[in-house]
Amino acid sequence: MEPSSGPSSRTWRYGDFPELFWDAQPDAIIDVRNPVTFARLLTRGRAEVIGKLMSPDDLREGLETVDLPKHVELFWREVLRRVLSGAPGASSSGEGEAS
Repeated sequence: MEPSSGPSSRTWRYGDFPELFWDAQPDAIIDVRNPVTFARLLTRGRAEVIGKLMSPDDLREGLETVDLPKHVELFWREVLRRVLSGAPGASSSGEGEAS
């Protein structure tokens, strides 16, 4: 996956989400494979934003490679498990059941 791609066909930039990436170059294309970006999305992002920027494959790969607080990792592993199993209330867009 190249940095500009995600579940939607739109090219997202850090400036599209200033509440998450206030310290990033606004015109730069979001790279969810960047460990800092990935961790910030999962620890501070809303489910609908995560669903726009990450596919289940991105989530799975990131959970294997990025160090996260244990509670964050466990939560998102459960969301991913439910998404992949088609559990009720889970969305294939990666939105999960975050509140």
